[in-house]
Amino acid sequence: MNLDFSDLHILVIGDSMIDKFVYGRSERLSPEAPVPVMLPEQEENNLGGAANVVCNLLALGAKASLVSLIGADEEGKELEELLSKKLICSSFLLQDKSRKTTTKTRLLIDHKQILRIDKEDTNYINPREEQRILASISDLTSSHNYNAVILQDYNKGLMTDNLIKKSIALCQERDIPVFVDPKHTNFFSYSGCTIFKPNIKELQHILQENIPISKDYLDSAILKIRQKIICKTIIVTLSEKGAYFNDGLNSGIVSTKALKSIDVSGAGDTFISIFSLMHLTNYKLPKCLEISNIVAGIACTKSNVVTVSIDEIINHLKS
Repeated sequence: MNLDFSDLHILVIGDSMIDKFVYGRSERLSPEAPVPVMLPEQEENNLGGAANVVCNLLALGAKASLVSLIGADEEGKELEELLSKKLICSSFLLQDKSRKTTTKTRLLIDHKQILRIDKEDTNYINPREEQRILASISDLTSSHNYNAVILQDYNKGLMTDNLIKKSIALCQERDIPVFVDPKHTNFFSYSGCTIFKPNIKELQHILQENIPISKDYLDSAILKIRQKIICKTIIVTLSEKGAYFNDGLNSGIVSTKALKSIDVSGAGDTFISIFSLMHLTNYKLPKCLEISNIVAGIACTKSNVVTVSIDEIINHLKS
């Protein structure tokens, strides 16, 4: 199997954040409330969201660029430092003084999460910032030979309806495939994309249905989605049950062997990264999903938001 993606260059557009993990121990309950008193021992900060997708693409041997937005705060500086350590260019990381840099802080006692604290602004960016971002996207897609664009929406305010539609239109003009990892807000704004990849919870939320994991039920659900969005191929990730595909002609579920999961943080980022690279390398959809399921599963066996290397994939396939 050829897993050489060194010739591919992907532009990732979307919400970036810091994933912070604070590890510690507890020896007693608080006298003030029935909660543990945590003694922090270690802290890890990682790139999250769209920035994590870039990290995954780089770990898989591809080239990747990022267009995103941060606040003018300490967390924004920290995110830039994390990008610098990963040798990721931050020239198109735009700063908005009115916003907070999204930061998810997870508190863990004996490696078990007891609390998550989210610092964020989820209101949409203003029209001026939107135009700045669109100008960056236009410049980049006209001056670089990107093999694809990935739109990563985490509902943190960057991906407005207008930005989504104009980004896809720019890519269509320049014959650049667009891969989408959506959230429920603006779910139907992505018409014209190449690959649309919600997860099963997002699909159920949009349709307000409890959709059983079966080909027939998913076929019926995707038919409803296709009435509102033009898209060549729709993928639905099904967590430990694998993934479903529908390209308008063929459909099916590619199951997977569930690995022992430690932390699911960032698994969706890992999936879209390896899937996009394999799809661009002309693997057939079932094979793309088979490998993407495996790689996302490997990511879940690790603590924290992590990447998976080509060597890890090869060693896992051999075993």
